[in-house]
Amino acid sequence: MPEHPEFTESSEELYEDAPCGYVSYREADGVIVRINRTLADWLGVTPEAVVGTRRFQDLLTLPARMLHEARHKVMLRLSGQAGGIALEMLRADGTRLPVLVTSRLKRDARGGAPWVRTSVFDATTYQRYERELWTAREEAEQAAAEARRARALADAASEAKSRFLSAMNHEFRSPIHVIIGYAELLTTPGLVPNEDMRAEYLAEVSGAARHLVWLLEDATRYGGLDALGRAPVLRTRRLRELVQGGVGIASEVLGGRAVTLRLSDGPEDPMVTANEAAAEAVGGVIRDIAQRAVAETTLLVGIEAHDGGGTITFGGSALSQSEQALHALLAPLEAPEVLHRGLEGAGLGMAFAERVLRLAGGSIRLRAEPAGESVICLHFAAPDLPAEEMLLS
Repeated sequence: MPEHPEFTESSEELYEDAPCGYVSYREADGVIVRINRTLADWLGVTPEAVVGTRRFQDLLTLPARMLHEARHKVMLRLSGQAGGIALEMLRADGTRLPVLVTSRLKRDARGGAPWVRTSVFDATTYQRYERELWTAREEAEQAAAEARRARALADAASEAKSRFLSAMNHEFRSPIHVIIGYAELLTTPGLVPNEDMRAEYLAEVSGAARHLVWLLEDATRYGGLDALGRAPVLRTRRLRELVQGGVGIASEVLGGRAVTLRLSDGPEDPMVTANEAAAEAVGGVIRDIAQRAVAETTLLVGIEAHDGGGTITFGGSALSQSEQALHALLAPLEAPEVLHRGLEGAGLGMAFAERVLRLAGGSIRLRAEPAGESVICLHFAAPDLPAEEMLLS
């Protein structure tokens, strides 16, 4: 066989240091007659410790031995070969090594006892990807079940809830279709060319599953607003405290979108009237803005005090959108806006915040600045307003 003149590797080295394991054993009793260094190192043993003294089945875990007897050996006897058998080997330290084995039954020319030559491939990475895929599919099925339960509850609600249901129907489909589509690619042999692509597909499935969880959390909050309206508990809070609570709620989305939040360090920190869901409302607004923002932009958060209470403002490059897009952000459940959204989010955080503020006498509005840019303003009522006036305003 021709070789490159600079290539001096011997056939012995090719066998001993191959990137996969090799083991040969007698077919009759399984006693190992040869094992290469690669497999011995994987198992934490020396070749001398197993050759002639250990059987091939001794290297396997108990479930793998059963599979070896029931399938591996049967295939070898029937067809003389067996490929792609998933087994587990037992390392010297007691840990398990998932492997894929391919074997051939061999006979020497002199008619001696048959023996088996087996190639062993480390399946640790393959098994991890397979486990992650099944976990992602289970999460998708659980999320879809939760979505169906949420829709069943919404069907029995008022006309406002029907509008909410119509929006959610579109929002849930987008991530579910992403999960189903990538799951089918990952489970169809030959459609994933390499492990880098597999990891990329799994990341897409994981991202869509997280998005679906966020939708369910927002839907749950929004669905609980009726109870909050029936028995409002109003209290005085500092605006800066509400912003800090909201940032904690939205931190995962801010990090995922690489949006930097900068809170003004001015002295203003007015006391305002807020209910128990106020910090969640602020977090919902921050999250909705971040989900629609261009990556690596900045969200500027300001605090203003005035006679009627206090205002949290949101501006900066994270809000560099058209006026039409900003108005759509403030009306997330309107049908035309729902049908043109992808995976940027339902906007339920904004809808939730609008109702929470209204229940406490506040409001959300879009304000044009002198320089031409627009800011989103969350207005909180002053604490000295009567409760009746706050609920009716």
